[in-house]
Amino acid sequence: MSSKKQNVLNIISNLFALVVQFGINFFVVPRIVGDFGTEAVGYVNISFDIVSYFSVFTVVFNSVAGRFISLEINRGNIKKADDYFNSVILANMILSAVVSLVGIIFIPNIDRFIKVSAIYLKDVKITFLITWLTFIVNMMTSVFTVGTYVKNKLDANALRNIISYLIRLAAIVILFAFLPVKIYFLPVATFISTV
Repeated sequence: MSSKKQNVLNIISNLFALVVQFGINFFVVPRIVGDFGTEAVGYVNISFDIVSYFSVFTVVFNSVAGRFISLEINRGNIKKADDYFNSVILANMILSAVVSLVGIIFIPNIDRFIKVSAIYLKDVKITFLITWLTFIVNMMTSVFTVGTYVKNKLDANALRNIISYLIRLAAIVILFAFLPVKIYFLPVATFISTV
């Protein structure tokens, strides 16, 4: 496939993945708001936002590492690319350990850091725990997407994202259909789709 066609396919695939993700959020959030109110959804959003702040560091680190890995592969220096790749995996493991320690301190004492209604405290702790675990899984596996950049096959990454979003949707439908609604259903579905 020509480079121009591949770029078009990459853009279309990523736009489709974005539409799928938006569609899921568009239909799921109103259901949670209807069952719990805006306060409960706010806790879910805060958990995702806090993890997003940590994600900035890992995205920057893995993007820079991906650039160096890509350069070495395109130069034909596979050994050096492997060294970079293994270094990134080790660094991600260390970062995961640090983030885990922060979570061990933060999550059990969450009501000391943010105001949480007593009726939601247990669910909020579960929400943050699951969101934290999802972030750690993402951090540990993010370096593996560098291959799609090296080979200009971003459509493969978008396809993986679409499949992940559809798994997330299926998990949400199953959770909402068969269990009493909880505010941590979105993080649970996100964790399942991430794994």
